[in-house]
Amino acid sequence: MEEPAISELLRDEPITDEKFNLQTLPGIGADTANMLKSDGIDTVDDLLELGEKGLQKYRGVGKHKAEMIISAIESMNTGGQ
Repeated sequence: MEEPAISELLRDEPITDEKFNLQTLPGIGADTANMLKSDGIDTVDDLLELGEKGLQKYRGVGKHKAEMIISAIESMNTGGQ
C-alpha cells in the first residue's frame, strides 16, 4: 500500500508558531502527539528545533517518519511550494 504524497496531506495556508494539533501532521498519531506534548513540544518551531534526530528519539518515530514530519512542516511554511 502506497503512502499518500506529502502534498496531499498539507493544508494550503502557511502555519505559524502558535500551538496547534500535532496530529494534523503526517506521521504523528495520538501516542506520539501525547509524548511530544508531555515534553513541551507543541509548536511548529518546537518541532523544527527538535529536528529529525530529536524526533527519532521518540518511540515509533524512525528516520523516514521524522523526515516526513519535518518535510511537511517546511512545505506548510512555504505554502506547499
